[in-house]
Amino acid sequence: MLNIRQIAEAAGVSAATVSRVLNGSTNVHPKTREKVRAILREQRYIPNLLGPALLKGQTKTVAFIIPDITNTFFTEIASAFQNTVQAAGKTVIVGNTNENVRTEQQIISSVLGHRVDGIALAPVGRDSYESITLIQHYNTPLVLLDREVENVEGVSVVRGDNVHGTRLLTEHLLSSGYRRLAVITGPEGVSTADERLEAFLASCREAGHDVLPEHIVRSQLNVDEGRNAALRLLQTDPRPDAVVATNNFLALGCVQAARTLGLAIPDDLGVVSFDG
Repeated sequence: MLNIRQIAEAAGVSAATVSRVLNGSTNVHPKTREKVRAILREQRYIPNLLGPALLKGQTKTVAFIIPDITNTFFTEIASAFQNTVQAAGKTVIVGNTNENVRTEQQIISSVLGHRVDGIALAPVGRDSYESITLIQHYNTPLVLLDREVENVEGVSVVRGDNVHGTRLLTEHLLSSGYRRLAVITGPEGVSTADERLEAFLASCREAGHDVLPEHIVRSQLNVDEGRNAALRLLQTDPRPDAVVATNNFLALGCVQAARTLGLAIPDDLGVVSFDG
């Protein structure tokens, strides 16, 4: 990572000129400004927002970035994370990406600009690869939470056992006498959604139960979309007699849809949920 003086040398200008470009000053020739900006883009340069604070080599600040702050699964983790970090004498910056990879990239650029000492990230999905490589470019300590991203190396991941947990849910429904099982899971590319779907299908195959294609539904990970997905699912013919919801919001949406259609749980429809 180049500093301002090295950027200036590469562009053939003074460090003061680079600073003016970074500060948005109009007192720079357009061609010079574009030349400097091209080098900044090439080097993926993020301005140091806390220069004086870095003399000691740390900011005593860490970032906790999650995809949905309204999901109690993540807020409970955030609370425990903050308690642990504060006990170590550091401050937590919490970022909420709303399951949007552009928002994720903006938040990461901001916290890197503040030179946080580390980042805990629950990535949006496979498109988070660029976000992760940017963090690695700055050699900022990183741990992934709950979700993995393909082709990322050298990063620790803290997550639940998606396969075992989903198998337990599926086996519970089958042992309870349900036979037409369906699943509502998250978007393709979200590792938790993909792994739980594969575990569900594998469990059904091993038990000798076929799952109809129309009984495999993907949804955005919120209650409203989960309810809409469940309404469509529960009006298929034949209707499933049980649903595996791969997160708590999808399960709540499924319960709401069942009530709307006048289905009693668990008599008319079995519902199980991964997470709370």
